[in-house]
Amino acid sequence: MNRILIVLLLLVPQETLQVKVSLVTVGVRVTDSRGRNVLGLKAQHFAIEDDGVPQKIEFFSDEEHPITLGILLDHSFSMSYNSKLERAKEAARTVIRATHDGSEYFYFAFDDQVKLAADFTTDRERVQSAIQQTALGGGTSLYDAIVEGLALCSRAQLPRQALVIISDGADQHSRHELQETMRIVRESEMQIYTIGYFAPDEDRLLRSSGAKVTLAGGRTIDNPRDVLEKIARESGAESFFPRSDAELTKAVEEITNDLRSQYTLSFYPKAEGRESRYHQLRVTVRGGRYNVRARPGYGTPDLQPAIVRRSDARAFESKVERRNGRIFYRDDFANPNSGWPDRLSAKYSSEGYRLSGENVVAVNGPVFRNFRASISLAVQGGAGGLVFRQNDRGYYAFAISSELVTASRVEAIKTTELARWPLNATTTRPQKIEVRCGGDDCAFFHQERLIGRIKDSMFAEGRVGLYLGGKGNAVFNDLLVEEFK
Repeated sequence: MNRILIVLLLLVPQETLQVKVSLVTVGVRVTDSRGRNVLGLKAQHFAIEDDGVPQKIEFFSDEEHPITLGILLDHSFSMSYNSKLERAKEAARTVIRATHDGSEYFYFAFDDQVKLAADFTTDRERVQSAIQQTALGGGTSLYDAIVEGLALCSRAQLPRQALVIISDGADQHSRHELQETMRIVRESEMQIYTIGYFAPDEDRLLRSSGAKVTLAGGRTIDNPRDVLEKIARESGAESFFPRSDAELTKAVEEITNDLRSQYTLSFYPKAEGRESRYHQLRVTVRGGRYNVRARPGYGTPDLQPAIVRRSDARAFESKVERRNGRIFYRDDFANPNSGWPDRLSAKYSSEGYRLSGENVVAVNGPVFRNFRASISLAVQGGAGGLVFRQNDRGYYAFAISSELVTASRVEAIKTTELARWPLNATTTRPQKIEVRCGGDDCAFFHQERLIGRIKDSMFAEGRVGLYLGGKGNAVFNDLLVEEFK
């Protein structure tokens, strides 16, 4: 992925007092028609409605205070592109440096797993050191990182809290789905600022897509740009989509400035049933035509919701063995619940796994970097083969037809043929093909015979899948993928 996204969540927590109801706190930003901050307002200038019922403002502040700041950094392997991880680290450190003296911090690093790399501390240098030591990892689990970050915020000692998430990843590994994550965001009384740093071609593709996008490997996921806009909108914040390092720096400056210029309003709700449902909020400013930004509602968050698993998210695990620190993945396609798509043009059959028409499929894991993959296939009327190192930026394809073998690199907007070799074979009968990759070098085999090699560094790791090009169909059997060090 050619993008960095930063999500900054401002949480002004709810304190449970010894009264009949709990205090509700709202962060509010006021700007004029030119987008400039409007400062100097007092409590009497504001009005709050909770489900249409006017509320009395019990607490008001326009001062900057120390905050609890949590950093969540995506260190998936795709962050290696164009030194994105290093730029993301610097962006995280910039946010930390901009906080008020006396703030406290924690730091999560996440790829397809979420790890607490630095627990609560007031030592800026300790957290910045942990960020600097973060190395590249595997996939991306953005939703899980958000949920765990919000859960940890419940331990915060300061009355204002912020969580920063930096990622270039469209979520493909989380146990929690977007719907569940959004419910927690909406109910958590926090503002969430989002920055999506996409490559120009990716940004154009995402802008023109709807709520879902189809990856090069054929899998449909939540549109990451849409997700970032939705999170910001539902939490009463803003989303940013910079197109350069300079714009990324400006976006971080705007967010830190926003934290310093907000008003904090609190009230005891007159409306009934706060603990049982979502409440809609409306904040306005009396006198003057100002733009007011505040979260649209609040509820009672469940920071440890029941895990929602995608139907195919870990189905592949039944086909995985781990021996001596290596992954072995084998599927004969006899079990229709092993995680592959099952639809009209890509389905399990009594013969094996069948593709028809132009088709690319990949199971949701595992991810391989250095590996050996082989499969038996019979092709009619097209070119069939293996997809490897498939991720959300693209994949490599190794395909055979009766007269030709090709190796290609497929990206979101273009396909590049890397090599081709002649072949004379009856591909309507089962043929065994194999690819072996170590680092940038990949070798291709047909019926145990070396066909050729390529050297390409675009995709360093990813999933293995199946490919069918042209009109026709193909039947696949006995997929075996072995990791080697």
